[in-house]
Amino acid sequence: MNHKKIFNRYVKGLVDEWAVRETPHSYKLFFKALPEIEKAQLLHLYLETIDRNAGEIAESIYGNKKADADNDFICSLLTLFQSKNPETSDDLVNTMIRNIEDYFANQIQHFIDRACVDRISDEKINGGCHV
Repeated sequence: MNHKKIFNRYVKGLVDEWAVRETPHSYKLFFKALPEIEKAQLLHLYLETIDRNAGEIAESIYGNKKADADNDFICSLLTLFQSKNPETSDDLVNTMIRNIEDYFANQIQHFIDRACVDRISDEKINGGCHV
């Protein structure tokens, strides 16, 4: 099975499990509200769907202020070089993960939103209504 199908099935499963009905005609689920383990798996699967695009992943690591010398990634990296210890290593890793999550959150949210719409359509079809 290809990576896009695996990703889409995973998103559908998350919507089935975590989405909240907002109105009789809509479900909502926010990527940022998911448990960390689910966000990590979604990111992993999404990165596979973009064929592990090294350029896009590298860009995501820098975060939103990539041109700013004071961005979190650069500061964490410089701190690590100054004082290499488990705390500074953890800080760099956590900064990278946070930046990657932030960078790809909108793209992933689009797929979640689409799966929420599809869930309503599926309910209408399974309930005998036609969309």
